[in-house]
Amino acid sequence: MRDRRPGRRYMRNAGASQRGTANRGWANQAPEFRFPAIAKSGERKTATDSLALAPIRTRSEQLRKRYDEDYPRYRNALDAWTAERKNIFTIKKLDPSARRAKLEALGREPAAPKSPILILQEPTLEGLTKHLKVGYPSVGLFSSEGGQFIGGHAMSDDAKRRSAAALNALWDDGKLERVRASEESMLLPGRRVSVFLQVQPEVSKHFLCDPVLQDIGLLARFLITQPDSTMGSREFRKLAPEHQAAIAAYNAQMLGLLRGNLPYDERGDGLEPPALTMSSDARVVWIDFANHIEAMLAPGGETSDMSAVKGALSCKSMDLIGHS
Repeated sequence: MRDRRPGRRYMRNAGASQRGTANRGWANQAPEFRFPAIAKSGERKTATDSLALAPIRTRSEQLRKRYDEDYPRYRNALDAWTAERKNIFTIKKLDPSARRAKLEALGREPAAPKSPILILQEPTLEGLTKHLKVGYPSVGLFSSEGGQFIGGHAMSDDAKRRSAAALNALWDDGKLERVRASEESMLLPGRRVSVFLQVQPEVSKHFLCDPVLQDIGLLARFLITQPDSTMGSREFRKLAPEHQAAIAAYNAQMLGLLRGNLPYDERGDGLEPPALTMSSDARVVWIDFANHIEAMLAPGGETSDMSAVKGALSCKSMDLIGHS
C-alpha cells in the first residue's frame, strides 16, 4: 500500500506557509491544520520530516541571519531613544505641555526584530505565548517525536487544561490572552499555530484517551491519521532525476510562499487577513454538509456520542478546501 505520511507532511507545510494569508469563510475565523500522525518506531518519521521541513528551516536560517544583523542596530536605537527620553525629564524649564510634546515627538520605543524561530517542538503555554509576542505571528508546532510535547510540561496534569484551552482559542479566532498579577498583561490577536505531531501508538493512547482533553474539545479539533505501515517493502532506490526535480520545485515554491508579505494589522505585530469566500454553489454544498452533520448529532442520532468530533468537521472541511 502506498505510504501517505509524506503527503500529509507536505499538506501541513503548504497550509503552514499560507495560514496567515486568509481567514476561513464568512465566519472570518483563523484556519489551522492539526495532524497528529500515529506510526511505530522505524517508520522513518524523522527522515521524511526533515525532507519536508527543509524549506521552512532554510527560511528560518535566512531570518536568523537578518536578526543577527538587525539586533545590534535595534540596541543602538533603543539606547539612543532611552537616553533621549531620560534627557527630556531632566529639562527643568519645560512645563507639562511642552514636556508632553517632546515625548510625543520622540515617538514610541523602537521595535525589536522578530525572533526567527518558525518551528516549535515542545513549548509550554507560557513559552508559546511569549514567542507569539516577540516572534512571527504564524508558527508551527511540529515534531517527529511528538511524545516530547505530549509528555512535557504543557500537557502535564497541572497545565494541560490551560494549554488545551489556549490552543482551542487559537483555532477558533487566532487570539491569545494572558493576564497575570506578576507580569505584563498580553492580548495577542491575529496569531496562527499549526500542529503536526508524530507519535508512537502507545504514546498516542495517553494523549487520545485523555478524558480532560476529550471534554475540553481539543482532540475534536485534530485530524488524526494512522497510515498502514510500509516496513518490509521499502527497498532502496536511487533517487530518479524527475524526483530530484520535484523536490527542488517543492523547495522553491515553499520558499517563495514563506518569503511572501503577511497581511499585518495596523500595529504591525498581528495578522489581519481577508476572509476566503466561497462561490454560491460551493456554499450550498457546504451548508448541506454542515446541516447533515448537525442532524447526526441529535439525541439518539447516528453519532450523538461523538458530538465534539463531528461538530468540528464542517470547519475542518473548510480549512482543507481553503488550502487546497
